[in-house]
Amino acid sequence: MKESIYDVKGRIAVTRRINASDQISARNHQLIFNFSEHCRLQGLSNLKILFYLNRFWNIARYTEKNFDKLNKHDIEALVKRIQNIGYSPRTVADYLMAIKTFWKWLEGKSEIYPEKVAWIKPRQRTTLYLHSDNAVSI
Repeated sequence: MKESIYDVKGRIAVTRRINASDQISARNHQLIFNFSEHCRLQGLSNLKILFYLNRFWNIARYTEKNFDKLNKHDIEALVKRIQNIGYSPRTVADYLMAIKTFWKWLEGKSEIYPEKVAWIKPRQRTTLYLHSDNAVSI
């Protein structure tokens, strides 16, 4: 079988990094892996699950509270921290989308965005102009 160019199985090592981290509470470990299992059951690709695992490994280290104990003020502080770290606008948008999706699962039964994250607006897609008459949406 031909290996994926993304080497997703090899990069799943992020799960070991999360498990080994003493910077992440046991509760957040549990929530991260429960969310990743939910994503798998929803049919998300291994690459998308890896995307979420990587984001939440960092997010869990950016906050001292368990995710299920964060209030709107805590989420606002988390968003501000992510925006001020120096990530590219696309990376910031990825983090914000991950936060909204996670809390929709955690508190919105995967159907609605809870008030504490509903206000988050990840950057809209932009148009990259390659040539004057050819544009590609990213």
